[in-house]
Amino acid sequence: MELSINAGHRTVDYRQMQLTFAVLTGAYLLFLAVIVIYRSADRSSLLGAETALDAPSDQLEGVHAPVQRTSSLHLRDFHRSEIQDGRLAWEVKARDARYFADETLAQLSDAAITVHRTDGSSVTVKSRAGKMFISEMALQRAELEGNIEVVLDDSILIETELANFDSKSQEITAPGSVKVSGPGFVVTGIGMKVYIEPQLITLSRNVESQFEQGGKVPKFVESMKQKSAQ
Repeated sequence: MELSINAGHRTVDYRQMQLTFAVLTGAYLLFLAVIVIYRSADRSSLLGAETALDAPSDQLEGVHAPVQRTSSLHLRDFHRSEIQDGRLAWEVKARDARYFADETLAQLSDAAITVHRTDGSSVTVKSRAGKMFISEMALQRAELEGNIEVVLDDSILIETELANFDSKSQEITAPGSVKVSGPGFVVTGIGMKVYIEPQLITLSRNVESQFEQGGKVPKFVESMKQKSAQ
């Protein structure tokens, strides 16, 4: 039954009014639902940013707010370090990093890993890309690739394309071609191992060297000179 009232020149259709009211009510409830969902998502994003910014300084120093957070956390100007026995043991820097917390893995771009030796000297490994594996907030190992440079004592440069760093054994290994150069010498070979604490370099095979007369050869390079002469 349709009820209408004629008041002068106006006709009021009550069924039409009920329909209009129902539509407006539904739109309002939908609007409220959208607001609740948006605020929940925004809060989630803020919690993600707070998690990164509130991390201990020895874990994520100099970290900017995350760009996004799904299964990974994208960080710019990544810096992580660890203090052992009151001294800086190692630090990692990268232009960009994608951090996978569940997998304890960070994928790095333009990375630099510096290991500080007990005598105060340091060894730095730079690469175009790399993966850093972490366990219990400590660096376990790293896989590096592309334009790798290993700097020893600010005077010895090692160049290669693939390398691995093992924190427990304090060793850097490279399976491919390697070039070691410094003041007065150049040594090339295939298959390298760098022992960081005793500061020793070994090359596995195809070792060739050039030493300038009277050039000062570091002790940890002397073994390579002798091997190439055999």
